Amino acid sequence: MIEIGLVYKNGVYAPATLAEEDKARLAHKPNQPIRGKLTELRDARSLRQLRMYWASCNAVAESSPDPKLDTKDAVDWHTRIALRFYDENKIAVDGPRVIVQLKSIAFENLKHLAMNDFMDRALRLHAGWLGVSKGELETELHRRGYG
Repeated sequence: MIEIGLVYKNGVYAPATLAEEDKARLAHKPNQPIRGKLTELRDARSLRQLRMYWASCNAVAESSPDPKLDTKDAVDWHTRIALRFYDENKIAVDGPRVIVQLKSIAFENLKHLAMNDFMDRALRLHAGWLGVSKGELETELHRRGYG
């Protein structure tokens, strides 16, 4: 069994991204009948944006000369700190260390307009770290099958 994200367009269910299409192509023959159980995601827009965000974090981790941005998780952390995307009521000081509680970008916590704003700011920041424009970064992420 495989799990892939689908979108419903023009009366047909289709893979949501090129990566999902590749997973389906590897698992099934063309025109092969498939039985599946569909579970609705909260918002397809959020899923696309979430995937694009993590792809952008990964692109920075792959290309940035900065050693503190060497993994997508490190890029995510530095992005949220730079964008001040943390809970200001949950900051602790432990000697020389400052501990912050980052806010979640999960569907439940970040609604449509807030996610659009976060994505715009995050992609601009990532593009700056890579030395390209936001448009060039978005074009590359679309070329890779995200967004």
